[in-house]
Amino acid sequence: MAQSTDNKEIADKIGESGIETIRQCVKETQEWLDSNSSATTEEFESKMKDCETTLNPFASQMYAGAAGGMPDMADMMSGMASQPKDDVEEID
Repeated sequence: MAQSTDNKEIADKIGESGIETIRQCVKETQEWLDSNSSATTEEFESKMKDCETTLNPFASQMYAGAAGGMPDMADMMSGMASQPKDDVEEID
């Protein structure tokens, strides 16, 4: 995501303050990772959730207006439910 902030089209969508927020989040997270290499799985997951909370609104803005837009989990799940199931032969 940090690399995307260099793209002018994306930068125009999220604005200068959004770019700064993204870069700061990435920088702080990288520093945390560098100094916490022996952290527990729970600590890593917590840090990842913090990043997602900060970055998800910008990801939505980046994908807004794109062909098809950002995929919606509900749409993805409903598509899976409508796929035909294989017939399974019962063996006695």
